[in-house]
Amino acid sequence: MSFSSDEVNFLVYRYLQESGFAHSAYTFGIESHISQSNINGALVPPAALLNIIQKGLQYTEAEISIGEVGSPIWSHQSVRYQWCSSPSSIPPQHRPERITVHRGGDKYRRGR
Repeated sequence: MSFSSDEVNFLVYRYLQESGFAHSAYTFGIESHISQSNINGALVPPAALLNIIQKGLQYTEAEISIGEVGSPIWSHQSVRYQWCSSPSSIPPQHRPERITVHRGGDKYRRGR
């Protein structure tokens, strides 16, 4: 699966709108030419960006849990990614577990 830059821009734009960042969404929409893209916003479900990020974290966690010793597995270390030789070499604080999303003052918990 891949995304075009117009699709990513639309997801970010929609996220900003849904999160109550009206001015940021407006500015981002103008600068990224959202109105000129041919994306039908009615077909994009609410919280689409968050769902995609959550699924990516779950996929990464699945890769880590089924990885074999010596196979390339990504481990989050600060802002960059490094190769690990074993899933057990990933410190617990860097293993994805839950994500807490704050939207419009409400708190949503997603995770396992």
